[in-house]
Amino acid sequence: MRALIVSDVHLCDLQDKKGLHFFSFLKEQTKNLDRLYVLGDLFDVWPGSSPLLIKQFQPLFDLFAEFIRGGGEIHYVEGNHDFQIGERLPKEVGFKLYRDAIEARWEGKEILMCHGDAVNEDDATYLRLRDFFRSRWFSVVRAVVPDRLAVFLGTSASRMSREAQLKRPDAQARLDRVKIRYREIVTALFRQGKDVVIMGHTHIPEDFQVEVEGRSCRYLNSGDWVKSFTFIRYDAGAFSLQKHPLQ
Repeated sequence: MRALIVSDVHLCDLQDKKGLHFFSFLKEQTKNLDRLYVLGDLFDVWPGSSPLLIKQFQPLFDLFAEFIRGGGEIHYVEGNHDFQIGERLPKEVGFKLYRDAIEARWEGKEILMCHGDAVNEDDATYLRLRDFFRSRWFSVVRAVVPDRLAVFLGTSASRMSREAQLKRPDAQARLDRVKIRYREIVTALFRQGKDVVIMGHTHIPEDFQVEVEGRSCRYLNSGDWVKSFTFIRYDAGAFSLQKHPLQ
């Protein structure tokens, strides 16, 4: 089985430099692929599916559908930037949608794949906000907000958040703390029986291996397409963290 795992691409437009490169990359990769796993935040702003957003990214969904018609599988986990995707789009395109996580067994290994935004129990404020954005109440609010306004607000919030993170004087120290914390989280998951945990969200590419209770366990983070341009490949029973040459 040959699989490709990506996350945190944060597509804004298929016609900008990153959008064109990613679309070309995905089109080439799906020629020799059995499964594609998207672990959230494929889009920078997707607060519920809408005709405006679907039209904007229609070529990508057409590529998805073509890959699926050829016998491929696409598994999509919602992230913190793309949520409330709904049932209609996955059904029309043919991909499988997951709200939280994917659990599987590959080559005798227990695998957990998720976006990674819900695993840190210390981040109580964010987890409450996450619950709201996935609630029926948010769906009601989103239904009365015009699509263009919702996308504008989401884009503005995403940009301001990213700029604020970059301006923090302790930005590198924060990344180091996040890296340590996520290693602690996955180690706890290993003790619960998982052999491989794969996430995104942190934008920190990782290939961390540790012995837990006599088992060799592995944590992989697919990184992002904002600064790292990394992805995970699974082929012939082996995982590898790889980097696209895009600068």
